Amino acid sequence: MSDPDPWLGNDKLYHLLACAAITLATFSALYAVPRCRRRARPRVALSALSGAGAGVAKEIGDSVNLWPFCPCGASGRDLVADGVGVAAALALLLLWQRACRRRPPSGAAEPEPVTSTP
Repeated sequence: MSDPDPWLGNDKLYHLLACAAITLATFSALYAVPRCRRRARPRVALSALSGAGAGVAKEIGDSVNLWPFCPCGASGRDLVADGVGVAAALALLLLWQRACRRRPPSGAAEPEPVTSTP
């Protein structure tokens, strides 16, 4: 007997990718707003809420059969995949921010290489 809602099905991958994309797109859109550019924490929080909110809205729509093209029911496993997608996007943003902090500002003098003289 096959599981109608497998943990490793394509559906879960779509949920993960969609919520990650929504989270990253929201972060990028908020970065374009000059007032939000200097404040990373609210930007990250709003991005995470938008990705998670989209996942919850999709599952609520599934539970009331709101989508005529998709006769699917609500699934807790889909919500888990949504959460993993948001978490993956936040991890990528954290790595990106750390990489940007380590990079010297443009126009800064490059350090001279250390050479030993015999």
